[in-house]
Amino acid sequence: MSPMLDLSAISGIVGGLKAASELVQLAVNAHDVKVIREKAIEFQKDIIAAQTSAISTLTDYASALDRIRELEKEVNDLKAWGAEKEKYQLTEISEHPQGSALVFALKDQAGSTEPKHRLCPNCYQDGRKSILQEEVQSLGHVRILHCQRCGAEVNRSGIRYKENVPRKPSRRPR
Repeated sequence: MSPMLDLSAISGIVGGLKAASELVQLAVNAHDVKVIREKAIEFQKDIIAAQTSAISTLTDYASALDRIRELEKEVNDLKAWGAEKEKYQLTEISEHPQGSALVFALKDQAGSTEPKHRLCPNCYQDGRKSILQEEVQSLGHVRILHCQRCGAEVNRSGIRYKENVPRKPSRRPR
């Protein structure tokens, strides 16, 4: 036979090389797919961690906003109380025979439409406005100013004997 190569042999070699090349490519691709899958899993873990962190940050932000609203309301309430308490002055009630008592009374203001009234000194110091209600006990001999909110009593006149005078139940506003 001649040193000429047989075309069918060349074609067989090329076909074999091509098949081997495809097998190598499949092996590389399979390895690459495995690596890609591993990287995709790592990436998904990072995404989940970032989402968890974002949710935590949003929760903290919402809590901070709620606290800011609470503090703003508190500041506004304090400002409103500051303006309201300027309308009152500490007043001595001198009708009591055993000494005087102090309450906060509405100042005389030009143009004020509020009726004259007195505030509980305990509630006033706590930053709350609680109007004292007058009660008469012991057949009209004892006049007491009673706070519906805290239960404080200011004796305006007369001597109250607690053992003989049952206290009327107070009605609390709803």
